[in-house]
Amino acid sequence: MSVVCLDGNTRLCRVKTKRRGKTWLIEQDIVLVKPWELQSDIRGDIIFKYTKAQSDWLKRKGYLTLEE
Repeated sequence: MSVVCLDGNTRLCRVKTKRRGKTWLIEQDIVLVKPWELQSDIRGDIIFKYTKAQSDWLKRKGYLTLEE
């Protein structure tokens, strides 16, 4: 799936194998992406999905600024 990252890159990301089946992702979810060592500007792995409460806390504390 395509993920828009805060560094301005749009990466093609995959869900790590151990997370597959346990996590459902929808548009507008806040996720943590680990870029690949090779092709780090265009590829990455989704390693964590933030809950609604966690993403609200990040926005409130100023760690996450989204332009909608």
